[in-house]
Amino acid sequence: MRTFCKVTLFSMLCMLVLPLSTPANADTPPTAALSTMPDISGTYNCTYHDPLSNPPDSSETITIKKSGSNYKVTLTSKDNVVPYGFGIGMPSKSVNNAFAYIYWQPKTPATTNVEFFIVKPDGSLDGVFAESNKSKSGTEVCTKSS
Repeated sequence: MRTFCKVTLFSMLCMLVLPLSTPANADTPPTAALSTMPDISGTYNCTYHDPLSNPPDSSETITIKKSGSNYKVTLTSKDNVVPYGFGIGMPSKSVNNAFAYIYWQPKTPATTNVEFFIVKPDGSLDGVFAESNKSKSGTEVCTKSS
């Protein structure tokens, strides 16, 4: 079952970043225009709702750092300085204000996590996330702090 969940989450992430159309010339390899999304590097203060956690509402800090065409992501629980999660993400090639990343937690290495954000005009992030060991997704809102 865990393998199925990992494959499903990976497939969801791939669908977000692959172009949605087929090139006119089938002999030409597909190319996607680079996203025109602004650089989202920075530190974000986030609040989230996870219906299957106790308590279901909490906050965290997400740090996003550009690394080539990708972004490295770290997640830190409120009132902590050591990150609990590490991930890699990328902007969508077909949706200019969309960003997704996959992350893992060293304390629960068998769990795969994915989050999808829409970058709002004010620079805030509006997201949904899923964990391979849970049957419901959560929501998150993040405001850039630096």
